[in-house]
Amino acid sequence: MDKNSNPITILTDPILHRTMLLPQLVRIGARTVRNWFRPSKNEYVKYRGHFAVTRSLIEGLNKAGLSHNYNPNFIRDLSGTVLVLSGVRTLRQAIELKKKGKIKKLFAGPNIVVFSSDADSIIASLEIDVVITPCDWVTDLYLEDNLSLEGRCYSWAAGVDVEFWKPDPVMERKQ
Repeated sequence: MDKNSNPITILTDPILHRTMLLPQLVRIGARTVRNWFRPSKNEYVKYRGHFAVTRSLIEGLNKAGLSHNYNPNFIRDLSGTVLVLSGVRTLRQAIELKKKGKIKKLFAGPNIVVFSSDADSIIASLEIDVVITPCDWVTDLYLEDNLSLEGRCYSWAAGVDVEFWKPDPVMERKQ
């Protein structure tokens, strides 16, 4: 796949590669077996990570007609810009891939850690170009916790289905 054909790659799981191959295959197998016994009645299986955030991003990109790839199977299928939506293991792999020059721009968040100091402050890694938080107060907390995030920490209120949560324009609000 040409790196320019998909301007962004969205990751919620590590890519099957070398040291991550066996553990990831075991996880995939366990999820598959679990889903046989507890089949989903909705689309939760379609998106990994935080369902609402992943769904809103993927469906928003589709609706806007923007090219992307979601959880590619091979490292060669990564685009130059990668967004890790969830998973410390996934972010660790993306950081290593950026160090090796496989990724040019790396975005991380909003569902990887609760505090910026979690997982040995992985979210503050210098390889990450932009850290995404779910809201402004979390951005403020991240910056208070880790000043190295200054200038690269932004909030994105993701996961809201705007088609479902449309306010009624004729409804009056009481003050």
